[in-house]
Amino acid sequence: MEGAALTAARDLLMERGFAACSMAAVAARAGVGKGTIYLRWPDKEALISAAVAEHVGTVDPPDTGSLHDDLVAVYAGEVDRLRGPLGAILRAVVSELPNHPRLAEAYRVTVLEPWQASLQPVILRGVERGELRPDIDLGIFVEALFGPLVSRVLISGIPLADDLGEAAVDLVLRGAGPCR
Repeated sequence: MEGAALTAARDLLMERGFAACSMAAVAARAGVGKGTIYLRWPDKEALISAAVAEHVGTVDPPDTGSLHDDLVAVYAGEVDRLRGPLGAILRAVVSELPNHPRLAEAYRVTVLEPWQASLQPVILRGVERGELRPDIDLGIFVEALFGPLVSRVLISGIPLADDLGEAAVDLVLRGAGPCR
């Protein structure tokens, strides 16, 4: 039942958007009673966050021996995923976050924080190898690095180029100052 409900929620999000993704619509699509949905999730925000979290998942970062190469590989994987259904799912949900504080909190806890935490091994290896400062703020680093990806998927609609990861990683790791 849980898997069917999460799939139904994701499908409805992609087809009709957040507003049309009611508990009743999810229950009907999943082939279960509305009460069954409410037994597992207290409200629409919790259901949608769970559906997105299951689809987003976490990163299984490589260990190439280079922070740059690890981050480019992670970025390439995210670009590939966001070109598919995940991009549509995130567009449907993220646009609603400012209007739904419970959804925003659930999204932060079930999607953003686990995804960000899964990048921590890459960053810690970079610190251990001397490729990053030891006082690096993980949250700001990840936001700076993946900001172009988020902007293109959620705001500008600019297509995700294959070399976006390389460009973003180079910019963040080298900074925007002149080469020396």
